[in-house]
Amino acid sequence: MYCKKCGKETPGDAKFCDGCGQPLEVLTNDSSQYGGFWIRFSAYVIDGVIVLISTLLASFLLRATYPADNTFVYADTIMSLTIAWVYAAVLHSSSWQATLGKKLLGLKVVDYEGARISFGRATGRYFAELLSLILLGIGFIMVAFTKKKQALHDKMAGTLVVRSAFIMKRWIWIAGIVGIVGIVGVSAVGDWWANQDLSTDSTTRDGSGQISEAGDLGAFKINVGDCILSPGESVEFTEEFTKLVGVPCTELHDAEIVGAITLPEGDFPGEDSLDGVLNEFCVPAYEKYVGIPYDTDAPHVIYLFNPTADSWAQGDREVLCYASLTSGEQMGASIRD
Repeated sequence: MYCKKCGKETPGDAKFCDGCGQPLEVLTNDSSQYGGFWIRFSAYVIDGVIVLISTLLASFLLRATYPADNTFVYADTIMSLTIAWVYAAVLHSSSWQATLGKKLLGLKVVDYEGARISFGRATGRYFAELLSLILLGIGFIMVAFTKKKQALHDKMAGTLVVRSAFIMKRWIWIAGIVGIVGIVGVSAVGDWWANQDLSTDSTTRDGSGQISEAGDLGAFKINVGDCILSPGESVEFTEEFTKLVGVPCTELHDAEIVGAITLPEGDFPGEDSLDGVLNEFCVPAYEKYVGIPYDTDAPHVIYLFNPTADSWAQGDREVLCYASLTSGEQMGASIRD
């Protein structure tokens, strides 16, 4: 028999652990010893909030290293998965034998002998959780119907989730409070993070204000004359964005900003009502910027960036007009040259 607290092997007839003095409990088929579905679900909520906040903060730091392209997406995905894995595997194999969520709610992960599991087994258990998730969550729901409250990943890893000596009787209140605080906190971090993206400018500009070295360019920092890269395959920026990559106009780029207009204060006018700005303002702005009329023979096509409901709430009132080649090819010089 093994001590559930420190993992030390003890004689089968012992009542207390020789290593830490913990009262010994023998694991039986009594389901009351094991963590049921709802208390484990509550622990997952707490852990989910903790991991989410950690990955958001780590992603914010990562953005300072990688440009806003596919490289960042891949690095961010790998980092997020690594944080979740290390969090679960390290804590489940630690002296706690539990993540923070489980620790708060008085749960522990043990093997069939009641002993502490290794980092390798904790790692296998974590990745087995992904299988429980892939199977439409059925692997998790098994907790409610198995004799020892085991999920699919518990059975695959040979583990049990047991109630430790320290059990918070008001675990539902704790989980609820942590969940609410976590949701509010994540929402606040998300809003702050989005605003940071909108206001970022890691480009280098020369004395005339033109971009001389490429970098991330937040929506609030895009100026007339800036040359930018499209985040997608099309030169028409059809998706919402908070920042793009600005490059010198002598380098290959997808579009160039030809005009900007600030809309009056008030309620968000709706994106459909902003379409008229294209003909009323962007066409004249293009003709002034390039010095040629915008007609069927023009080598460029004009689009516009307009505020969304979310960016409007953050103070965005600017409509930007941009031009790209009608062929859809990239340009290697300013359209004014």
